[in-house]
Amino acid sequence: MNLFLGGIGVRRDYKMANKYFNLASQSGHVLAYYNLAQMHATGTGMMRSCPTAVELMKNVAERGKWSDQLMVAHSDYRDGRVNEAFLNYALFSEMGYEVAQSNAAFILDRGETGILSEEQGLVRALALWARAAAQGYSAAQVGV
Repeated sequence: MNLFLGGIGVRRDYKMANKYFNLASQSGHVLAYYNLAQMHATGTGMMRSCPTAVELMKNVAERGKWSDQLMVAHSDYRDGRVNEAFLNYALFSEMGYEVAQSNAAFILDRGETGILSEEQGLVRALALWARAAAQGYSAAQVGV
């Protein structure tokens, strides 16, 4: 817990808490994302913003231990195990991971996996690009 947020040993200062949580979140600190999300959700020390709180909570969810599997998929793809990579990306795309959606769509667009027919793959790729675009991925927004 940030000392400034809780007022532990110092005067409670939401502006300073926000500053330090923002700095920590830039380094990928999950608890900082969570605390920022809570501050935005409740309007603690700032204007309440549910969309910002949701985006920050999404960052928390995507940085859990299960996200290590995304790195496994990346390694599989890099090492030429495209089918294994695609299956992992497809699984995580169903869970809502934007990066998995775009990576699975990329593999399908290039026809690198034989798991689906060409037609099925292109239809699925379009759906995945649309999902990634809906989450704000700019490259998918341009392509869809």
